[in-house]
Amino acid sequence: MANEFHTLNGQCSSLVPSGPGYEGVSLDNQVCATVGAIQGQDFVNGNRFIKLSYGYSYSHVWMNFGIVVAFGAAFITALLIFTEFNTAVAGETFMVLFKHGTKSPVLDEAVENPVDEEKSSSSKSTQRNGSDVDNEAAEKAVAATPAMNNIFSWQHLQYTVPVSAGTRVLLDDVSGYVVPGKLTALMGESGAGKTTLLNVLAERVDTGVVKGDRFVNGQPLPHDFQSQSGYCQQMDTHVPTDTVREALRFSASLRQPASVSTAEKEA
Repeated sequence: MANEFHTLNGQCSSLVPSGPGYEGVSLDNQVCATVGAIQGQDFVNGNRFIKLSYGYSYSHVWMNFGIVVAFGAAFITALLIFTEFNTAVAGETFMVLFKHGTKSPVLDEAVENPVDEEKSSSSKSTQRNGSDVDNEAAEKAVAATPAMNNIFSWQHLQYTVPVSAGTRVLLDDVSGYVVPGKLTALMGESGAGKTTLLNVLAERVDTGVVKGDRFVNGQPLPHDFQSQSGYCQQMDTHVPTDTVREALRFSASLRQPASVSTAEKEA
């Protein structure tokens, strides 16, 4: 208040005396009907007004500023102290941990001892293509990777989202499971909820209500399941006249290398 009124001169709305019979009275003989008014002036000084009304002066501004700074420093210091020692209410955080020993030594060997293509091409002994070496190293790395045996299942899954007219159920009583080493085909027309189901299973939804049970090997999901799970999408463009078998053959032909025979791809 002292800072605001420091440079303020309030104009008087009424003077005393005034009214009928006092039209000819000069300003020298009138005074403003407000605290802090001085005879002969049609305004009230802000410093004088707060001094007489509240006992404040402009010098109090700097004193109050110092008090505010002191309070701020005290609160920040207290916050740092409580944050350092009060660990009982620490928020739950997740950390991605990588198991030691799961990295394949075949990849390390391929990186540390790369194949010199110039020497291999100049040598008259066995000539091997660089891509074949890479494929062989990749196959060895995959073979050395520990097998995954976790079974992921879900039962009576229901997903409801809010809409302008209320709520809408996008998934209704959906159950299923996936087993490592086996292909699980999720098929349906556009808008059937395939992507929605994948988002819910991977815990990638942040709106709506998800109900139902999800298990890994029959046990509830671990706290870090979201950081361990995920999926990728590939948008294959098919002509409307394709059958389901033709669409699967098309996808299998694109995903497998040329070394795999056509009969094996379509098996």
